[in-house]
Amino acid sequence: MDYCCICNASETIDHIFFHCYLAKLLWGIIKEVFHLPHIPKSLKQFAEEWLQGKGPIPVRLLMFLFAGFTWALWTTRNKMAIEKKFSKAPTDVMHIGLSYSCSGLFFFGRTESDWEI
Repeated sequence: MDYCCICNASETIDHIFFHCYLAKLLWGIIKEVFHLPHIPKSLKQFAEEWLQGKGPIPVRLLMFLFAGFTWALWTTRNKMAIEKKFSKAPTDVMHIGLSYSCSGLFFFGRTESDWEI
């Protein structure tokens, strides 16, 4: 079994994306920004509630945010675990996640008519 390079807990998908200190920081920021009453505690809860339109954020926006932030968590975790490169501040991951999310919104959030000059 592998252990988290941040908090030394047993490393699972739920741990990396929801339970680790870094993931909790990101979800906490999202909770505050969107004034959410709660945040998902697992991938199962996220898929069964939030992606089914039962969550507090529109599904299309949620997909871009989730993709951006999970990719940021995953790549940051890999840099720490494999390359031994640590972020200067935990909020760096938030900025990376926002960058990925905005890139996705820019390219995939458009229709063909948006590209016409």
